[in-house]
Amino acid sequence: MSKAYRYLILTVSFVCFSCSKNAEFVKKPYPAIQTLDVTNISSNGVTFNGEVLQSGIDDIIEYGFVFYPVGSDISNMYDTIMLQSTLKGSGAFSLNADHKLSNNVTYNVKAYAKTLSYDVTGPTVEFNSQGCKNFPWDFYLQTTFVGYENIFTTSINNLGYLLMSSMEFYTFNPATCIIQRLKDYPGHTLHSASFFIIDEEIYIIKNNSSEFYKYRIDLNDWVKLNALPFMPGEDGFTAFALNNQGYYVSNDTFYQYEKSSDNWEKKSDDQVLSSILSSETVNHNAYVFTRNKSIWKFSEEEDKWQMETTYPDTLLDNIVSFRIGDNLYYGFSYDVNSTKTEASSDFWQYSVNTKSWTKTESIPYRHTKELVFCIAIENYGYLGYCTAYNYGNRRYNLWKFSEEKIPVY
Repeated sequence: MSKAYRYLILTVSFVCFSCSKNAEFVKKPYPAIQTLDVTNISSNGVTFNGEVLQSGIDDIIEYGFVFYPVGSDISNMYDTIMLQSTLKGSGAFSLNADHKLSNNVTYNVKAYAKTLSYDVTGPTVEFNSQGCKNFPWDFYLQTTFVGYENIFTTSINNLGYLLMSSMEFYTFNPATCIIQRLKDYPGHTLHSASFFIIDEEIYIIKNNSSEFYKYRIDLNDWVKLNALPFMPGEDGFTAFALNNQGYYVSNDTFYQYEKSSDNWEKKSDDQVLSSILSSETVNHNAYVFTRNKSIWKFSEEEDKWQMETTYPDTLLDNIVSFRIGDNLYYGFSYDVNSTKTEASSDFWQYSVNTKSWTKTESIPYRHTKELVFCIAIENYGYLGYCTAYNYGNRRYNLWKFSEEKIPVY
């Protein structure tokens, strides 16, 4: 029998079978699910919509939606909202989502359903989020400015100030989303640096140098002060101000600065601090974060150091920190020199009142480990990092943290 003849028999047989009046279509054993367009997109959240096209043999015992930021590799950014109830037959269903949604971020959502034997999902639908009321991180802006290596920050009067290692100096106004270049730092290039503020003037101490400057905000000008009586190292030091007194501390040096005389006074070196990563101040106390994960508290009233707490998570080479009210925030630890370790997605709140740690929400994406900086302005925190560069220009993503939007579980 020829090939052509065999094909003809098969074709005719199929047509005859398909046209039979007594033919019955077998119902699929699993549900068929459709994901519909997202509706009611606002700053309070969204409404997800789906439809059961066919219920399958068994009843649906759970159904809902899985949603996640497009391109995110952070597992806890994948979230599910669901109903654990019996759904018989076909029909549409909807659920509201008011958490895990950042403003100005694109998300995917898929409807799903479960029976005793099957888990099925519908096709993916993409939508642009406007945020929600129960997630503290929103994508704030993308901007470009000049500078390289590291960024050092401080804030005063609802403005942020950013100093680059290459000495470019900027102000950031969150009310207008404008970053404006000011007069460049007049000293030498910086590998590490720390600020403190007295009477609305910004003082800066840099690595490997006794040069000491302050920035006059009102004049947009730098003033050179008396040389430091100590020599900061390459890194591992910090500076802060309490009650209009400046302080400098490293693992083996502790000084206090008096503005009126432009002089430093050596204080006790009884503190036992490993290499310092950051410091924050609350009321009349400073909290110094060290490389061995310890946080030491300096009380101005008692004029003494004491061990406060230990960071409860993994610490790599660097960490992000800022203060809002009486709460300290730490996390997103990273090693800029390692290609094998990703930036951590963990972020923690420490309450100085209750002396307790609470793990809180992360940004939807890992930061790049490039030119990472953070700053607190008014009652908001900001996290920035470099995403691309072209010669001297660098592009940054900036995220905004709103403490009042931390979900309560």
